[in-house]
Amino acid sequence: MRIKEVELVGFKSFVDKTRIALNEGICAVVGPNGCGKSNVVDAVRWVMGEMSAKSLRGSEMQDVIFNGTETRKPMGMAQVSIIFDCEDGRCPVGYEGMAEIQVTRRLYRSGESEYLINRRPCRLKDIIDLFLDTGIGSRSYSIIEQGQINKIIGAKPLERRTLIEEAAGISKYRVKREEAERKIEATRINLNRVNDLVYEITRTVNSLQRQAKKAERYNELKAELRELDLELAARQQIFLASEKARVSVSLARLQDSHCETHNKIESEETRLAALRLAALEQEKAIIAASEAVSELREVVRKDETGRDLLQRDIEHLQVQIAQWTEEIENARERIAGHDQEIATSSQKIETLDQQVGLADRNLAACREILNDSLARRRELDGSSEAARNELLRLAGRHAALQRAVQDHREQQETHQRRVTANRERRDVLAAECDKLTAHLQAQRDKLAELQELRAVQENELTEKRNRLARMREETENKRKEYEQLKRQYDEKRVRLESLEEMRRNMEGYQEGVQRIIQAAKSADDGLNGTSKAILGVLADKLDVPEKYETALEAILGERLQAVLVTDQDAGATAADFLKEKHAGRGSFVPLQPRMVSMAHYPAETVGQTLGPLATHIQVEPQYQPVTDVLLQDVLVVEDLPTAVRLHKANGYTGAFVTLDGEVVDRAGIITGGQVDSVTTGILQKKRQIAKLQQEVDQLEKAFNEAQDGYHSRMGMIGHLDETIRSGQENLDANRLAIAELSGDMRRDNAELERINAEAAQLEETFARLSEQGEQLIARHEREVAELAELDGALAAARTAADDTNAAQSAITVEIDGQQKAMHEAALTVNNLQQELRTTADRREAAYRLREEAAGTVSRRSEQVERAREQQETNREQINEITERLTGLMQRLEAAERHSVQVREGADEKTGVVDETEKGIKMLRRDLDGYDHEIKSCELELVQLNMKTEHLAEKLAERYQLTLADLGEPTDEAEMDTESLQDRQREISDRIGRMGEVNPNAINEYEEEQKRLDTYLTQKADLDAAIDELKKAIAKINKTSKERFLETFKLVDDKCGEIIPLLFGGGSAKLELTEPDKPLESGVDIVIRPPGKKLQNVNLLSGGEKALSSLGLIFSIFLIKPSPFCLLDEVDAPLDDANVSRFNQLIEKMAEHSQVILITHNKSTMECVDTLYGVTMQEKGVSKMVSVRLVEEPPVH
Repeated sequence: MRIKEVELVGFKSFVDKTRIALNEGICAVVGPNGCGKSNVVDAVRWVMGEMSAKSLRGSEMQDVIFNGTETRKPMGMAQVSIIFDCEDGRCPVGYEGMAEIQVTRRLYRSGESEYLINRRPCRLKDIIDLFLDTGIGSRSYSIIEQGQINKIIGAKPLERRTLIEEAAGISKYRVKREEAERKIEATRINLNRVNDLVYEITRTVNSLQRQAKKAERYNELKAELRELDLELAARQQIFLASEKARVSVSLARLQDSHCETHNKIESEETRLAALRLAALEQEKAIIAASEAVSELREVVRKDETGRDLLQRDIEHLQVQIAQWTEEIENARERIAGHDQEIATSSQKIETLDQQVGLADRNLAACREILNDSLARRRELDGSSEAARNELLRLAGRHAALQRAVQDHREQQETHQRRVTANRERRDVLAAECDKLTAHLQAQRDKLAELQELRAVQENELTEKRNRLARMREETENKRKEYEQLKRQYDEKRVRLESLEEMRRNMEGYQEGVQRIIQAAKSADDGLNGTSKAILGVLADKLDVPEKYETALEAILGERLQAVLVTDQDAGATAADFLKEKHAGRGSFVPLQPRMVSMAHYPAETVGQTLGPLATHIQVEPQYQPVTDVLLQDVLVVEDLPTAVRLHKANGYTGAFVTLDGEVVDRAGIITGGQVDSVTTGILQKKRQIAKLQQEVDQLEKAFNEAQDGYHSRMGMIGHLDETIRSGQENLDANRLAIAELSGDMRRDNAELERINAEAAQLEETFARLSEQGEQLIARHEREVAELAELDGALAAARTAADDTNAAQSAITVEIDGQQKAMHEAALTVNNLQQELRTTADRREAAYRLREEAAGTVSRRSEQVERAREQQETNREQINEITERLTGLMQRLEAAERHSVQVREGADEKTGVVDETEKGIKMLRRDLDGYDHEIKSCELELVQLNMKTEHLAEKLAERYQLTLADLGEPTDEAEMDTESLQDRQREISDRIGRMGEVNPNAINEYEEEQKRLDTYLTQKADLDAAIDELKKAIAKINKTSKERFLETFKLVDDKCGEIIPLLFGGGSAKLELTEPDKPLESGVDIVIRPPGKKLQNVNLLSGGEKALSSLGLIFSIFLIKPSPFCLLDEVDAPLDDANVSRFNQLIEKMAEHSQVILITHNKSTMECVDTLYGVTMQEKGVSKMVSVRLVEEPPVH
């Protein structure tokens, strides 16, 4: 699975599409410093899934996109593709049988990424899985960058372990184990949630069970109440029917009398109507006069109100101006303070940098002194070993005898003490019993406090989780808004780029214009050195409002495509060039064209137009003479009839053009028709580009703001997540404290029981000790005699050991002092570095606050200016309203005088109408009496009907029955109505005392019980899943351990061969930092260069470290060769002799793997098969060339 081809587009310095076809064997990439060789290594790592910008020598991932040079614009995308040749049969899992595999990665400047395998979109995880356990990957031992050789030796043991894991092929097992652990954690979370649900549902089921029983009793009472309601309703229906018949008879009699009186009133009202008609006409005149007065008053009121509002607005703006001015002054004071703080912080940072350098040098000196002292102590340890062994043997025997003698003596004393202590112990036990009782009470109080605190913590945690859920929903909405803006931005940007590309390619221009502009840009020799005299196309120099685009294109026509030149000679040269090249025609306008006399228009004619067309065009001053000549006699009008009329009337030969593009020229010739036949679209495209650029800028700003808002909310979610985790930890700690306190209480209770049992055993112990005392005396005398003989021998051995111990103690004291000094020096370095970071953060905060204050000054200053302009506008409006009010007041006085005259004539006709109305009122009083009696009957009838309807609604609402569904009531003799009503009230009271009843409780109880059974089944399934995952992890750990130890042994043996080969002698071995924990242990390298003692790699020289790292890498390669090996200037630290050994190993590796080197060493270049050169002929842009050094076999 070797690299067959690498393709780069827009990646770092490789701006153009670059294909690097890599041959088999040893390939080398060479070139001067800074030409982009290491960018090839970065490209390979990047396409294989590298996500760290620092590892790619950048600050952010967008740094891999070509950022432009003095002559080239930045690229918007970077893309790298690698084609792997799989003909050797080493294919990743899932890709067996494929001859080639292509992996592609793209990154856009907007931040979007794309990953493809064999030109099909995929995920980053798919690419990482593709390379697992193949020996290749973005962080594998197959790619060694500049400086990484020394990092391998200086790495921590655990970091160095990853190389062995990759060679052992257990990376995929580690990924599977981590995935299994994540699944266990997720399953445990689900299990906790299911347990909570089971607990809550169990409580609900118990409650619903009680409610269901209550609902059954309620249903029985409701059935009996229904029978009583139906019986009483049937009896009430019969009573209401009889009452309605009685009321209907009385109502018919009253209606007859009412009709007779009503006829008399109608005749009188006819006469009254005629009288009122005459009065009405007079009333209309009064109303008209009143309305005129009211309208004038309303107009006056509105004007006065508007004037007051404008005055108050002026006063309010004055207050705001004062407030904003004060804010501006405060912001300027803050800016001065921040500037002072920035200067102080910068000075302090310089001082701290010097202190850190001094502290680092002091720490290195302390470390060197400590290493010397440790070596001397090891020598003393070896020389004192024999004396210490002899002393230990004699001392051991002597101590054993002494212990025996002392034990016997103590046992005798203990025998006597126990007799005395027996009585004291009883008092002590009684005191301890009281103390434990009090302690238990205190523990019970503390347990109650902890349980109360736990309840509070659980409530707070629930509230925070709810808030987190709401915030996640809001963040999702922000993300959708951000994505929508990004899509709009991309669409507009693509359209803008397309239009700009068309403008650069001069699409729509004549062939001659295109050729002249291209020749001028490329300084074509055919222009005879006049390239700089060609200034561009006229249309590009004009700034035209959209309203006048069509008019300008109509009047100028093809002259919009005219080429501006410095003088007529340059224009003639350009015309000759087109003629010579057969490249079409073109117009060339000098900067100072000849001015002809301008047409004179009478003032009244110009006043009827939109003005000269030249006044609506904006150009730079140097091009003003051109527009003056081309547009010197052109006026713009609204439409063609106006143009024709004015042309006939002015008496001169000026030209007119309409906004729609119709033209009346000097001779009166009219040009018109469809707009498309007039316009060329050049100005429209120019305007569209400017408009699109503005829209793109606005969308980009909105997109960035939405993106910042999204990331800000994500930060808030992360903070709230951390708060919830912290709260959960506090809650868990509280629960643990409760459990520990409960355990302490149980232990204290057990201690009380033990004390009582101990008191009972004291008596038995006393009798047993009396018998043992006599036996101890005889044994004590024998051991004293043997002890005297050993004292002499022990004294001599101790004297020799004391001398050695004194020397060891002295060197130990010295080492302790040196370790303390080194610790203090390291602490000083850390403190200075922390203070340096704190000062830098404070300076950055001051920079940010200063920018915010400056923004406040700018924003408020603009607001003050706008407010003052608004005040001036309001004052002008107040003056206009005051003048208008003066005229309105005069009109109002005249209208009021006319209204008084009209009212005096209307009063005479009103007297006659009043007399007629009095007679009608007498008749109406009689009619009202009849109406009252009729209404009483009708009301009573309505009440009876309402009672009937209410009875029907009650039946329909309660029992879904109609009155027709009621049967015949029972005989009152069997049970009277009053008894039925008493029974009805009794049942209603019993139902009311039952309180609220859940009618759905029976069904809900059955549903919740089924739900509880479901969650209990899920709980069992989750427990089983956790057990299976634990078994899988145990199996993975076992396999990983076996493979790791096997590979570690092979690499250790191979290091013992390769590193001496590189050093020309010596030895090397690998050691586990924790041999009993191979799955967690780091890996150390111990090297003994030729002629030196065995020592740690950190004590080696720079060259020795490089050889050691290469030896480790080559050992792993020879144990498990990867498909290819990419080495970036790893031979830089080596001398000529070591480079020769290095090249021998490279050739050996090339037998199994494809080797790609980046080197400056000539000896290394001599051993390669193919050389690839990286050049930078254009500043900032890398190019590739290749040379095949191995001769191809002759073809026969």
